[in-house]
Amino acid sequence: MDRGKKNSRKLVEKMSPKSEEQIAKEKRIQAELERQKKETETLDQLKNSLPEYQSQEIEGYKGFVNNTVNDLNRAKDILQSSGAIAPDPNLPKTKEGVPYFLLSKIERVPKLNVGREATVTSDQFMVKDYALGIDKYKESKALRSPESISLQEIEKWTKKQIIVITEEKKLERKEFGIRDVVTEDKIQKLTVVPKVTLDKYMDYKKFTKSELKMLAAMILYQKGNKCHMVAGLFDDLSKTDKQSKEANYYLGICSVEMGFHSEAVKRLLPFIKSEDSEYATSAMETLAKTLPREYEVSFYEVIKDLKSAALIKAAMQDKIKYLQAKGAYKKGHYNAAVEAASVVGKASEFYPSAQFIIATSHYNRGRVQEAVDIYRSLDKLIAEGNDENLQTLVSINLARIAFQSEKYKTALSFYQKMKKNHPLWVQALIEQGWTQIMVGDYPGAIGNMYSLHSPYFKSVFMPESWAVRTIGYLNICQYGDAYNSLTKLEKSYGQWYKDVENYKKNNKLAKNYYFTVVNYLKR
Repeated sequence: MDRGKKNSRKLVEKMSPKSEEQIAKEKRIQAELERQKKETETLDQLKNSLPEYQSQEIEGYKGFVNNTVNDLNRAKDILQSSGAIAPDPNLPKTKEGVPYFLLSKIERVPKLNVGREATVTSDQFMVKDYALGIDKYKESKALRSPESISLQEIEKWTKKQIIVITEEKKLERKEFGIRDVVTEDKIQKLTVVPKVTLDKYMDYKKFTKSELKMLAAMILYQKGNKCHMVAGLFDDLSKTDKQSKEANYYLGICSVEMGFHSEAVKRLLPFIKSEDSEYATSAMETLAKTLPREYEVSFYEVIKDLKSAALIKAAMQDKIKYLQAKGAYKKGHYNAAVEAASVVGKASEFYPSAQFIIATSHYNRGRVQEAVDIYRSLDKLIAEGNDENLQTLVSINLARIAFQSEKYKTALSFYQKMKKNHPLWVQALIEQGWTQIMVGDYPGAIGNMYSLHSPYFKSVFMPESWAVRTIGYLNICQYGDAYNSLTKLEKSYGQWYKDVENYKKNNKLAKNYYFTVVNYLKR
């Protein structure tokens, strides 16, 4: 009976007209089902259109070449080649299929038909409408840590003894500041003798205008972040007799805070040079904290002549000696560079860089083996660190020394440690190509240069890479490719040479070169 009622109710619901809300709901459901079906079909089509890849370890270069040849054979219907000419069938061939002719005692070399390889146009490898976008993110800043509580403050409360109350205490009036009751008789008995004290006045000295200006400047300066306001006052005062020394010092400090390093060096170096007892130490430490590299030689010229070693405080000694070593090296004073860099302690953050200066100075003094020993020790020391710049510089120096010593395999191992994000990576890869040629890895040298000749590096000036690629082709008898490489070298860089010569001819002033670089960087 109940089942009959339910069936009747369902039949009535089907026969009754649907509401607009029900119709809209059914349409939304149907549209969503159609969208999911279409998306599934699209994904299936994409999956079917993709080639199948199999990741496996290939032992040796021969396996890599064989797999590459197999892939190209399977891709014949994708890449269209043309221009192939078969060689003379009478000529013998190598196992790779390259025709050759054996020279013997003959009077004349016959005309040989070695054929021509098929070519594939480069536009078949181009990806249409490809663009690379680089997102820019703001640099995250560390949150401010809460102020720590000193150990003395903690011990003050933890070691405080709690007084144990054993019985009630009787209160005394004097403990609450309440004295005896004041009566009129007690007041009458009091005797008051007034005491007159005259103030002593010091001699008055009137401030001069320059002293008042210095006072105003110092008040503003001590408030902090006011250098942009007081720099003008300090500059005016630096031209006076009495306030010039103090004004020059504070103007130098303000110049550092405002980023005017040339002005800071101009104002603060004289204090260091004169070994001023009041300002020399602080001037030296201020410059050392933010000294740009272009002023390291000037800093070294002053520091090297200091007579009082006490001016260099222990907290800043490593940083100052490191800067002194850098300036000495740039000046070509390699002995002085080694002496200053050797003072930097092993626990200092500047120790690895100081050791690099010592090794490079040894090399420039002709003490190559000492340089290599320090470089190798330094390579192990910084292997697990984050200083990729120093790691790369050590690797490329070791590689170059090994190449010069004709230890090409050792040189190759260090070239392969170069970091790809380093500015010297392109140059190092070209040098690695020369090394590969010297060890007989001609395909490897060609492959590395081929990667540099991709559109990604089209703005990099590297004509030498085409020479490496050409020599690699010559050594594997790919004369056509060698000729094409030289042609591209002439086409790509021939005009560059003419343009550079014309620029040098028409621009004689240094400022022209400066603004050329500025305009280039603004692009």
